Amino acid sequence: MPDPNVLDRLRAANPYQELPAPDLRADALLHRIVSSRRSEKRYRPKLWRPAVAGLMAVALLLTVLHISAPAELPVIRTGDAHTALIAAAERAGDNEARTEYRVVAESSVVLHHANAGREYDVRLTYPVTTQVDDGGNHRSLSFGTMKLTPLTAADAQAFQADGSPEVDSGPDAPASPGNEQILPGFDENLIFEGDLEQMPTDPVALREAMLDWVADHGEWWTHLPGLAQRPQDPAAWLFREGTKILSNDYDLEPARRAGIYQMMAGLPGVRTVSGTDPAGREAIGLVITEKTGRYGTMEWQLYLNPKRDEVLAIQSVVKEPGSENFYLTAGTVYSSYVVKELS
Repeated sequence: MPDPNVLDRLRAANPYQELPAPDLRADALLHRIVSSRRSEKRYRPKLWRPAVAGLMAVALLLTVLHISAPAELPVIRTGDAHTALIAAAERAGDNEARTEYRVVAESSVVLHHANAGREYDVRLTYPVTTQVDDGGNHRSLSFGTMKLTPLTAADAQAFQADGSPEVDSGPDAPASPGNEQILPGFDENLIFEGDLEQMPTDPVALREAMLDWVADHGEWWTHLPGLAQRPQDPAAWLFREGTKILSNDYDLEPARRAGIYQMMAGLPGVRTVSGTDPAGREAIGLVITEKTGRYGTMEWQLYLNPKRDEVLAIQSVVKEPGSENFYLTAGTVYSSYVVKELS
């Protein structure tokens, strides 16, 4: 039989204190917090969910570790491309550093424009001059008059119906230099900006140092174990970055320019092409093909002067369009940089 005095004994053992008068502002704030809903579905925690989530996180981490581990990049020591690049390295090494120079070139890129129901493709072409003075300490870049040229007869008709807009004739006009649209936003949009003077001169060590640099300078999450942001196609990325260095940094120490050529000579997938550049000049043509994501399959082309350390032209050519450039046909020159004068 229950003890009739049990409640009295419980009250005596657990005395309560009289609560202060309610704070109306605090009550209102509490009501606001409690009554707010983050979503329509109410979350009902279950004990098994944290365990499953933990297992899934471990599986994902192991998958990422496996995927992100870079494959061994072989070193090529034979072939026409290797021979041509080694010869270019020798020409570069025999030169003196260029502390003052001027490069006049013509750049172009294909733009897809859509306005008021009209869609067409135009090629934006413009001269660009690079001037380096003061022992390489001062560098300037200037653009000339830009022009738009439709790619096909159908593009020309749509372009004319759109009023033949100028490059800077309003917010609906095609992009101009300085606009992000002018540069192809490839999935491998990783840019090497390391100090070349601090990089190793050995070609194999150089390419590993460049890959390590870009892996160490990505977003914060790329610094977590196994999440280093390395290029999906290291050989194509090194070819592209090496090409940019050779075309931009003539003031680089000759031995280091030679090292860039030697690094590219050891890359797999590089091959030679026709002996003339886009301007019809005698040249050493070198290419590599890359399967990107949104831009499909692209071919990167580098044309060298066969007699001295000089980049004559750079091109990217669409081999198979992707989702981002579906409007272009295979064989279209997507972007180009053709040197007119190096003095």
